[in-house]
Amino acid sequence: MRPADASTQLWRWLDARLNDAAEGFAAMGERLRPRRKLAFVQREDGALMGPPGVYRLDNGQCVFAGARAPNLRNVDVEFRLLPDRCMFRELELPAGAGEFLEGVVRAQLDRLTPWRPSEAAFGFSAAARSADRIQVTVAATKRQPIAALLDVAADSVVVTTARGDATPIALLSRRSGASARRARWRFSLIAALAVSLLLVLASFVAQLTLGEQLRQQADALTADLAQRRAVLLRRERVEDDPSAQALDARKRTTPAAVVALEALTRAIPDDAYITQLRLSGDKLEISGVGADPAGLIKHIEQSPHFSRAEFTAPTTRGPDEREIFRIEAHVAPLNGVTP
Repeated sequence: MRPADASTQLWRWLDARLNDAAEGFAAMGERLRPRRKLAFVQREDGALMGPPGVYRLDNGQCVFAGARAPNLRNVDVEFRLLPDRCMFRELELPAGAGEFLEGVVRAQLDRLTPWRPSEAAFGFSAAARSADRIQVTVAATKRQPIAALLDVAADSVVVTTARGDATPIALLSRRSGASARRARWRFSLIAALAVSLLLVLASFVAQLTLGEQLRQQADALTADLAQRRAVLLRRERVEDDPSAQALDARKRTTPAAVVALEALTRAIPDDAYITQLRLSGDKLEISGVGADPAGLIKHIEQSPHFSRAEFTAPTTRGPDEREIFRIEAHVAPLNGVTP
């Protein structure tokens, strides 16, 4: 199936479901809505008389005879025509035609009346049934003179007629109010569906834009918690494990080579340089060349990282007239250094 055909079928299915839902909501509203009915009965002069006043048919228009037309909103209006303004015919049909009465009556209307089906307003009564026959009463009149009655601004309009005390037969009808309510329900459902789709789209976009930031924050918090947990575990192991305690104590009391080298670099003046360095335990042995080896001893001992600096061999003069020295000093442990 092509994508265009699939989208067409999907739209048809969605359109049918919207129509069904709108029809259901409108029907429920019809049952719950308070209704008011008004009946206008035709007089001998052709006018239709009712509680609000009189309607007249004049040159194809329905005109209210009073100063102001009544408000017929949410009102079901019935216009009852005099029976002598209509034509009645009895029609006998086979019992099997009961399911298709409207089509059968329409097909025989030009035989029963002087008008074609498009020119006539017609209806039929409930059928009187016998064993194998159906008796139907057909009422009809010319459509054009009474069609303007349907233009009355009411919720629904029906034009009827009846002979004597018989049940009225509907010739014309219009339910614009129900149609308008179905259209409003359909529009409301489409609007609700559109808003729902927009909300889903907005939530998806928000998830894409904000979700990554939230995931990054969550990862950072997870890493921080893992780091803190590792620190706590190391502290617990140090407190509970004698070997870990001994290792930690050794780390705190053993001089650090990097720290000693950095401190020595700061202590040696610019006119001296180191040619050999050896760190053994807490003893630091250095050999080098300088202009004032005695002053170098003083510089080394001024550093808080060193103590008891002394020559381990006599100084000698080199080819460049500077003295060659060899010095030994004690290196302080990390926890013994006072900043």
